[in-house]
Amino acid sequence: MQNPTHFGWQIELNNPNNLSHHQPTPSTSFVKTLNLISVNHLSNEAASCMVSKFGLLENLKIIGCHGLESMSIASDTKLLSLTIFDCPHLKSLHIRSYKLRTFLYRGKFPWFLPEFHFNLGNAMLDSRQGPAFNTFKICDFDRVLLTIKNSEILTLCKWTFEVCYLYFSNSSF
Repeated sequence: MQNPTHFGWQIELNNPNNLSHHQPTPSTSFVKTLNLISVNHLSNEAASCMVSKFGLLENLKIIGCHGLESMSIASDTKLLSLTIFDCPHLKSLHIRSYKLRTFLYRGKFPWFLPEFHFNLGNAMLDSRQGPAFNTFKICDFDRVLLTIKNSEILTLCKWTFEVCYLYFSNSSF
């Protein structure tokens, strides 16, 4: 049974149906960078509604969201940078963004579901606390490797580096 303070969060950014030729309407805003700190089960719907009004959002930081168990972030046009730090209950992360160039993550390693293989300029995976779920297998890291493989700058913590090492030492490369 799910704790009532735990929640899932779905954020839809830069939806072309909400934008008129990429120009803000009176219901959108010129915000390009947004830091969301300590969003919880009571405020996630209001935050999602607010974020959907930011038609030009390029940089999103999500920090310290206790109780957040699953997150889905979709951006069809502009999201360039995504940072997720210190969301201790996050178990599942789904990302759909065509233009993502920076992905910074710090926390327990979630079930990671990217829809695209990004051409990241900068990637950081700091999962020194290990996996967020007990059934973690090395093959669960496949999607992450496809996501970070072309990164220009890659930062890994000890646990993530050890998983990568095990993955490559057991493969036939």
